[in-house]
Amino acid sequence: MARQTAVEVGVLLTVATAALWDGGRLILLERRSQPQALEAGGYEILLASLLACLAVLYWRRERLRPGVDWKAEHGLRKVLVGFTTLAGCVAAMPYLGYLLSTAVLFVAYLRMFSSYRWLSILAITVVASVGSAWLWAAVDLLLPQGIFLPWP
Repeated sequence: MARQTAVEVGVLLTVATAALWDGGRLILLERRSQPQALEAGGYEILLASLLACLAVLYWRRERLRPGVDWKAEHGLRKVLVGFTTLAGCVAAMPYLGYLLSTAVLFVAYLRMFSSYRWLSILAITVVASVGSAWLWAAVDLLLPQGIFLPWP
């Protein structure tokens, strides 16, 4: 395993371990009458487990698909642009609300990283944004409302 891959996998597994520990800590808070601590901790443990599994798959990718390698020509630029876009949408979420900031994020990502045409991008954006907002509302998760105060 290359040194860079070992560092990457080490960082991912460290983050997954920290999230697993924090999820367990949240679950233990339920004993102290914290509402919905069990659900929050369980969700964090689920995400941490998923991250750990993906890190192991990334580490073992050569054995799974020999000869397939990611060309790092413009990869760093795409990662930085994607991360900056995500950070900007998360920072704007309290002001724009979940629905609008998710729509902006989807349009930006699909426009930058896909070859879809505008009509397809807008259709995917509407379905994903409204669908995810309804999903989160259905599980009683409070979302930033922004300019759409009464919805969802």
